[in-house]
This record gives sequence, structure tokens and C-alpha cells, in this order.
Amino acid sequence: TTWEGTVDSDWSNEEFDRLIEQAKYELDAKKRMGILERAEGIMMDELPIIPIYFYVSRNLVKPHVRGLYNNVQDTHPLWSLSLDRDATGPNEYMRGAE
Repeated sequence: TTWEGTVDSDWSNEEFDRLIEQAKYELDAKKRMGILERAEGIMMDELPIIPIYFYVSRNLVKPHVRGLYNNVQDTHPLWSLSLDRDATGPNEYMRGAE
């Protein structure tokens, strides 16, 4: 079931799946990172995929645009955006660049 429908790979690992499922429900951030590190270790040992890189870009965003956040994949769902023409100060995107 690992990555079913998202990655063209027949790779699957029950322990990896179990750890990912466990991490979903772990509230303690340190414990969650430990679980994810173990899952990452399994993936790096078996190397079912080879991550090459993510595109890097910068966006010019007016201060009144809200709901745009920096993230690793530089994806910005339109449903999360809004305009607040009365806003003062930096928006979320500008604060992330500081």
C-alpha cells in the first residue's frame, strides 16, 4: 500500500507503512520526528525512489495577500488565499522570508 496511486513504484514495506501511520497520530513532536526518521531510514536503505530536487522559486506577493506560505514544494493552493486590503504589516509569506 506504500504510495498507492502516487508514485510509479511497486515498492512496499509493511514496517514503513506502520511507522507512517503511527506518525500521523503522534502528538509529541520529538517522538513523531523519531518515528519519521526510522521510516526514512527504511526508505534510504531500500531506495525505491531517487529524489533528485525540488524547483526553487521566489514569488512577489503584495502585503494584502493572505494565506500564502513558504513550503518545501513551493505549492500554493488557491483555496487558501484571500485579500485583506486593510492589512498592515507583512503577510505570512513575507514573515517566512525574514
